[in-house]
Amino acid sequence: MKKLLLPIVYYIVLFVVLSCTHMGVSPNANYQNALEALFDGNSGLAMDYLDTQLIEDPGHIDARFVRAQMYYHLEDYRRAMNDVRYAIENYDRKAEVTKSSLLALKGAIYYDQTRYKSAQEPYREAVIMAKKDNPAKVQDYKFILAQALYFSDDFDGAEEVYLSMLDDDPEDYTALVGLARNLRDQEKYEEALELLEEAESCDPKYPSVYKFKMQIYDKMGKTYEAIDAALTYYELDNEIPLEIIEECFAQDYDYAINEAKDRMRESNDSEIWETLLSYLIHKRGVQGITMHI
Repeated sequence: MKKLLLPIVYYIVLFVVLSCTHMGVSPNANYQNALEALFDGNSGLAMDYLDTQLIEDPGHIDARFVRAQMYYHLEDYRRAMNDVRYAIENYDRKAEVTKSSLLALKGAIYYDQTRYKSAQEPYREAVIMAKKDNPAKVQDYKFILAQALYFSDDFDGAEEVYLSMLDDDPEDYTALVGLARNLRDQEKYEEALELLEEAESCDPKYPSVYKFKMQIYDKMGKTYEAIDAALTYYELDNEIPLEIIEECFAQDYDYAINEAKDRMRESNDSEIWETLLSYLIHKRGVQGITMHI
């Protein structure tokens, strides 16, 4: 789940750092030194400065927030939560960090621990607050709220949030994919595919579109379509474990290998296709041996 959340979290960190450094904000020296250390990539030194800052001034909300972020990335969730709770409870409007960002970080800490029900309330509050202090993040927070509801088996709740996202932005492809996933779970495959086609038209490079296409076509017994979708999914996100898509390829290794070769010839990145082809050819060989035992 970290992969889902990191872009949002890093955006918040950069917002605080850039705001403080480039807008002329001059907190005390330890906090400023911590920001400079972060720019230099020295997180250990930054943490030392933040610790000193918060000993001298426990109510420094921005220092609390940045330290909570650092603990979060270290997966020290207890310390991260202690800092973010303190910052929320003692929030000062003079702080650079928005209150919605603090609430979202609280939700992210729960979410990363798969405590999806606990993550819901902070994200609900973050959505409400962001409408006032950071409107550009409302859709992001709604999306993760919907995800938390889905993973808590509250499918109706997730659908409601996805629909509200589409009310705000009819071309929000993340919401379209979320609704398609709900329809997949209800075995409404044709309707799900229609939403995925719409999402693809909004952003043809969003990997989840093809992940769910692969799954749905596989459920429908459309092997070639499923393999084609799996190959596109891999092309857009070649860091996914190959085991996730291997079951789909196993339906027809010969077709998958031939299609992968075609894509390699058209690609500017032959290395990723060589990796996949090596994997598929090996798996085809293993399958052949197994079938003859």
